[in-house]
Amino acid sequence: EIVRLEKELRKKLLEKSEMEKNLNAFIGEGFRWPVAKNVITAKFRDPSYPFRNIFEHPAIDIKSAQGSVVKASASGYVAKVQRDTQCTGRYAYVMIIHANNLSTVYGHLNRIDVEEEQFVAQGQRIALSGGRPKSCGSGRLTTGPHMHFEVRKNGIPQDPLDYLN
Repeated sequence: EIVRLEKELRKKLLEKSEMEKNLNAFIGEGFRWPVAKNVITAKFRDPSYPFRNIFEHPAIDIKSAQGSVVKASASGYVAKVQRDTQCTGRYAYVMIIHANNLSTVYGHLNRIDVEEEQFVAQGQRIALSGGRPKSCGSGRLTTGPHMHFEVRKNGIPQDPLDYLN
């Protein structure tokens, strides 16, 4: 779904020259840690990931207290916002597209502060982290408070540690 969404939004961006110009202005900006640099509790494609029998882990999980501020790792446009409006424990996330065919996904969000198609600047608050089992936005596959962080190039998961400053 994330690959499909990214392709659709990139197509929209090509039709909106103003948005494209804005993204191109941030080529080479680099990526910052979305939450305070902390303990990585699950690595990219981690062989010890507890749900590896379901899917390969396409991200890093960064330990963060429930309700920690999550910031945009780089400037870009919000492609998708998935909220848990009823606080049923549904997986909540934000996907942002960036220059150079890169995108980021921020998951297990307790609260989301941005809207789709909104431009966000690097370091701007986009959400509050979650991940505590059965909490708002946690999703079914969580083991404790943390922030799930993905970097994708052309929709393909990349190791976020290769991009973070």
